[in-house]
Amino acid sequence: MKISMIIMLLLLLLTSCGDEGEIPADEQRNDAGEISGTLPEIDIYLTVTDSIGIDMGDSNYVFGKPALALHSPSGDIAILDIQKLCILFYSPEGEYIQTVGREGSGPGEFLMPISFTFMSDGGIAVSDVMSGKITFFDSDYEYSDQLIGFFPSAPTVIIGVDSGAIVGMLTAFDQTEEGMFLGFSLARWEGEVEPTVEYFSTFEPFDPSDIAASSKNIMFMVAAAPDGKVFCAPFSTDDFSIEGYMPDGTSFLYIEDEDFRKVRKTDEEIQDEIDRVNESMASYGVEGIIEWEPDPYKTSITSIFIDSKDRLWVRMGIYSEIVFRVYNMEGEFLFTAGVDFPGDIKSFEDWQIIIDQHGILAFDSMPDDYPRIYILEELQL
Repeated sequence: MKISMIIMLLLLLLTSCGDEGEIPADEQRNDAGEISGTLPEIDIYLTVTDSIGIDMGDSNYVFGKPALALHSPSGDIAILDIQKLCILFYSPEGEYIQTVGREGSGPGEFLMPISFTFMSDGGIAVSDVMSGKITFFDSDYEYSDQLIGFFPSAPTVIIGVDSGAIVGMLTAFDQTEEGMFLGFSLARWEGEVEPTVEYFSTFEPFDPSDIAASSKNIMFMVAAAPDGKVFCAPFSTDDFSIEGYMPDGTSFLYIEDEDFRKVRKTDEEIQDEIDRVNESMASYGVEGIIEWEPDPYKTSITSIFIDSKDRLWVRMGIYSEIVFRVYNMEGEFLFTAGVDFPGDIKSFEDWQIIIDQHGILAFDSMPDDYPRIYILEELQL
């Protein structure tokens, strides 16, 4: 299997395996599987105001497989559809504007786009793991340039920051007589394939037949602010920690919850995770390539974001609902936020919440009906 496919498979499985289960909304379990506490008091709710997407009809509103949604600097909504292999643009009111990119290996075309970002000049950059390149479009979303030569694949996450630079997560791979090794590094690029700053890196033995266990020590969550500050949190079931770096790589922030306790999944949650991962692999046409053996414990942090007020939003993975802890740039806890969705949501395992400089977006990566992008706003209690 090509390493780019392994990387893509790893990422889709990690986003498919739920960290929130069916424990009642007011309960969590300790490392012995016993009821140990309650959900925190919610200070602010994120509530849905509108949505984009239909079941059938105008193809500009029918999504294949949304992987990421972001606001542009002007407030428009951009959606990376990895099934259609393009980025779709909509007004803040949800009206279709245009499509950027298409399937192919030429300039401005994609084979396996996995991440995109808005640059400081208003253009966009798209990372294509299969072709090993980052493609750039100008502020009119016309193709302008590409950065070629990443190996074994292009960065799996990219975020545009100050001075036209990009912060992202890059794969490292090696195969020797001792076996396969895979890792990720958090780095900054300024127009060249070689990074100008490396903030953090991991490199561990990797067994593609046991991705869940192998990924435990190499994956991490990434966020970056427009001024170039960078944040990472390990994909861990054992602790809760976030580290912040200045643009030059100097560490300036460390947040740790010394009272964090591991939370065990129930047998039902584990089986549900296996079923959902198999369904996700089938949707990508890779069913049967590997077997997924879930970690018996829930991930402490599942995503991190920086908003327009320089607040760090940290999504907790141990609760049955979507819960964020929010901090300032000094590491001081500010408040706890929850999400209020209309209707009956059976589970939040596959819900992706994206908080950027211009708003809040959400989508269910494994919807029961059809994909939609939800627009949210803060609701003060």
